[in-house]
Amino acid sequence: MAPTQDSPAQPSWATVYHAPPAVKYPYVESEALGDLPGVCYALEMFLASHMVESEEYCHESDKAKERLYFTTGYGLIQCVKGLMSYADEDLLSAINCTKHGYNIASQHRKKAGFFGSLVGSGSTTAFIRTCSFWEVAVARLSLWEVGDEVPGEEIIRVEGKDKERVGGSAACWRVLEKEATWSKAIYSYGLAACLLEDWDTDTDTPEGRRKKDERMKEAQVLMARVPNVRQKIAGKSIPLEKYVARKARKFATQHNRLLLPALEVAYIFQAIAHAPRTIVARKMLPLVRAALGKLALYGEGTGIDGAEPPPSPVSAKSTKSFMSVLSKASERGGGRREAAYEGGAGEYWDDLCLARFLEGVCLRFIAYPDPDAVLDPDEVVDIPRAEAEAGAE
Repeated sequence: MAPTQDSPAQPSWATVYHAPPAVKYPYVESEALGDLPGVCYALEMFLASHMVESEEYCHESDKAKERLYFTTGYGLIQCVKGLMSYADEDLLSAINCTKHGYNIASQHRKKAGFFGSLVGSGSTTAFIRTCSFWEVAVARLSLWEVGDEVPGEEIIRVEGKDKERVGGSAACWRVLEKEATWSKAIYSYGLAACLLEDWDTDTDTPEGRRKKDERMKEAQVLMARVPNVRQKIAGKSIPLEKYVARKARKFATQHNRLLLPALEVAYIFQAIAHAPRTIVARKMLPLVRAALGKLALYGEGTGIDGAEPPPSPVSAKSTKSFMSVLSKASERGGGRREAAYEGGAGEYWDDLCLARFLEGVCLRFIAYPDPDAVLDPDEVVDIPRAEAEAGAE
């Protein structure tokens, strides 16, 4: 009944529950939202200092620990207990409950092995039950599909939307930047980083140059916006927002230039770790080595100079021969000083450190794939493990 002058509105802090909400059995994943009233009831008890009762209610409502929201709530209570007591048994319980809650959430979100099916095997035709644009954006980076469109786009059921065709990483970041609210700064920077990549094959044509100029202009607008859309949660800044704001300012001070921005984003969100090794070797690593080749023109042999092109990591020449050529370029010095690098010596060394770091990351995951990765038994990696291991060191 709507409030009147004789019946004032109920205070926002007052409970709306006079008894525990009914919990439906048996549990059906598609009806998970039906547990929200019960979880809200548990939350109110918890905030009213009835922590033991809240914990018992969550446990009794989901003894099998299969319900998404009760499992999450119960795990959060264990985390609070662990932080309050620091007792070994409480900390261990919190860790185990959190891991279990993550697994339950994964089962609700998608079929088992999302990255294994979509990324680990290199397949882009996996059937996905439900996922978020965030997951797809990162998965596309793992496949190095950074553009707005990708060949053979599969139909995916995205959270909150009907099944639809989802493009490359840039397309997903674009949706997040427009519609999502968690972090406009991160979404804007992710989109800008993808826009700065050369994903077209016809950049030497007038139409290709026009598209590239349009992407650059859009990236500039997004980068300028990043520092101004940061937010705080409980009075604290989001660490990742601080990072992307600093990178956005660096983009401006470097006259609208960043080195390998999309690949750095891929590293931050573990997309390199989940990428098929063939993608790392044939698409990601060549970008890094091209950057090192350019850097070698200006200073100490961090790459190779223009007199001798770098061997392709997927050709007959190995990582060992690449390092040999790199060493020769170091002795020649490329004929220029670091100060002549675009932006000066300071930017040279910044880019050098980033490029060498990303090279090591790529080689590390070629030599030692992520333990959770589902490897394609038919995958042929062109860089032997021993050479990748030596290069990563």
